Amino acid sequence: MGNKWTDEDVSLLKEWYEEEGPNCFKRFKGRFTKSATRHKAERVGLKHNGNKWQPHEIEILIKWYNKEGTKVGGRLSVQRNKATIVRMANKLGLKWQRDMSGKNNPMFGKKQKKETKLLIGTKNKGNSYAKGSKHPKLAELNRSRIGIPLKKEAKEKQRKSILTYWESPEGEKQKINLSEKNKQWAKENPEEKIKAAKKGHKSCPRISSLEKKTQNILETLNANFISQYEYKLGFADFLIKPNLIVFVDGNYWHNFPHGTEKDKKQTDWLKNNSYKVLRIWEHELKNTEKVKKKIIKFMENK
Repeated sequence: MGNKWTDEDVSLLKEWYEEEGPNCFKRFKGRFTKSATRHKAERVGLKHNGNKWQPHEIEILIKWYNKEGTKVGGRLSVQRNKATIVRMANKLGLKWQRDMSGKNNPMFGKKQKKETKLLIGTKNKGNSYAKGSKHPKLAELNRSRIGIPLKKEAKEKQRKSILTYWESPEGEKQKINLSEKNKQWAKENPEEKIKAAKKGHKSCPRISSLEKKTQNILETLNANFISQYEYKLGFADFLIKPNLIVFVDGNYWHNFPHGTEKDKKQTDWLKNNSYKVLRIWEHELKNTEKVKKKIIKFMENK
């Protein structure tokens, strides 16, 4: 036979069952089981409000969450999992500011080995979100994908989605908007524009197939040259020492046969600074012998 319910027990049940549900069996100090508590409540006509947060629980959460985080669950009258506590805290705009200073830091008084530092540095190299300061979930995903190439299907999906955007009316507007902004910035900051172009070229030098063909011709001529020669306004494709500059221009990108405004500015600046300039067009390189003769003549007239 189990324990009998007294008037005091029923009174206690009425006080707490609506809020805590069957979990209030703990208040009877082992005299009744969870199941017995639920059956008694049904007979008395009591109903449990489910997992609805009570005002006093919210007060506890507001007071302690920023210090204890999800451990505040130990202070609540109803047992709640971590996800439930975090969701409610987010709704209330609460943040857990974990104290990592001094002895609260698990690395306090410890030093990382050189091998560990090197391993961490290698893992995080090239990952702008490695520290997780901006997007911790994305950082974790990036770390988990290191060394794993994208599948062809995923690459194709990305390519199509990007193309779809840029071909849409919204993408066209964005192109025009970006173009206008870049033009305006370039007009207002000509020196910064050159610096940015140089920086981009150094970090990712673009050597075209036309330049490679021209380089092969210069090598067969035993010319003393430097490729990607840097000067004040940017980079020349080749410098034949001491002062001969060679550019290789694509027909489309350099507006054959007129050239671009940028090309004219570069040519004028170089000529005014004791350089001689030769420009070779893309279509000319179909006949390498003609280009070779053109370069020889240019070198002889230095």
